[in-house]
Amino acid sequence: MSSIFRPLIIACTLSLFFSSLGHSVTEIPKVVKPITSIGLTPTIGGYFFAAPQSLNATPLYGLRLSYDHVGTSIVDSLGVEGTVNYFSTKGKSGGEKADGLIFRTDAIYSITPRNKWVPFFAVGVGGLLIDRNGTRDNSPFLNYGLGLKYYYEDYLAFRVDARQLFVYSNVGTSNNYELSTGVSYFFGKERKKKGPPAKAKAPLPKAVPILAEETPETVATDETPLDKLGVIGAAILGITTAPPVFLPAPPVQPQALAYIPPKAPAQRTEVAVLPATPPPAPVAPAPVRVAAEPPRIEQKKVLYLTVEFDFGSSAVRPSYNKQIAALAATIKESRKSKVAIEGHTDHVGKSKPNLVLSQRRANNVKKQLVKNGVDSRKISIKGYGYAKPKATNKTSKGRQKNRRALAVVSVITINDTPVLPEK
Repeated sequence: MSSIFRPLIIACTLSLFFSSLGHSVTEIPKVVKPITSIGLTPTIGGYFFAAPQSLNATPLYGLRLSYDHVGTSIVDSLGVEGTVNYFSTKGKSGGEKADGLIFRTDAIYSITPRNKWVPFFAVGVGGLLIDRNGTRDNSPFLNYGLGLKYYYEDYLAFRVDARQLFVYSNVGTSNNYELSTGVSYFFGKERKKKGPPAKAKAPLPKAVPILAEETPETVATDETPLDKLGVIGAAILGITTAPPVFLPAPPVQPQALAYIPPKAPAQRTEVAVLPATPPPAPVAPAPVRVAAEPPRIEQKKVLYLTVEFDFGSSAVRPSYNKQIAALAATIKESRKSKVAIEGHTDHVGKSKPNLVLSQRRANNVKKQLVKNGVDSRKISIKGYGYAKPKATNKTSKGRQKNRRALAVVSVITINDTPVLPEK
């Protein structure tokens, strides 16, 4: 029967391998709170008797009640289970009918208690009660085994178990084997609740996703209207806002007479000396109107798109394809646009695998944008693991909001305002 344990051992080994991925990534410090829950598991499987018991293998039906404590580390993560099983079989020799009950209490040690795949060890004690047509046989036993849980949701898990039982009787010890599978429901973990149906909203334009927008900022330009320069400032720039001033021509100087004494008393000569012709007065040039350049207004928009993911998955849901395509169209309209994508997870599991998972989520959103024509050089990505939660991690609804990727897009456009010519 050693071959019974081989598939389960292989599954546990693979689970440990995948849970250890991301070991080389720097771990983000995080305070992990313990989690306790009570679980109820209906099971079905098979029970195999040892040869001395002379009973045929039989189907096995049971019910498990468990108490799980997930601590801050693997060391203090333990659980306790109580199991009741029922079977009905026949003897190998005479074909007599035999009914039985199995009562068992086990201690459960989970290897990766906060991951999606949880392998575990089990060891415990119990009793085997067999009724063969009125003849009852009660035997105590010790058991040990392996198991594997897969958490479909925080409150719902599928599990498989394999156990070996050492049954003690008056004639000796028998080695029995048990295989079972079941579905576990945990009462300590909240189930997702559907809220009231949202009111129908008007459809958004296809070209723009559901995004937020900042108020555009007006960038001041160097141009200043002439009426604000003042007389002195306008004069410095060679521009005048006052009407032109014409300087009058200087007055014409009257002719002056110079007296020259004669050389001889008999002669007397008068010479008229005319002044040089004065230069013409400068004429002020007509003022020239300088048209101010139109102001340039820079508009900045910040757009956001949140993409949520399934538990433990980095695949982008098809429902986000239209929003991502609309966001890509907006990004391509501006040469100065830049995109920063953040990846996040909930608090379930260790920080190292969650950090790797958040990086994959951000990278997959980047691939979708590049697929829609966005230049990959404009996009930067970063995974934060569970370091930046958006909502509480105590509820399933809050953990779903934390399993996300956030695309932050900065779009800058420059618009020229037309200036009408003056009449």
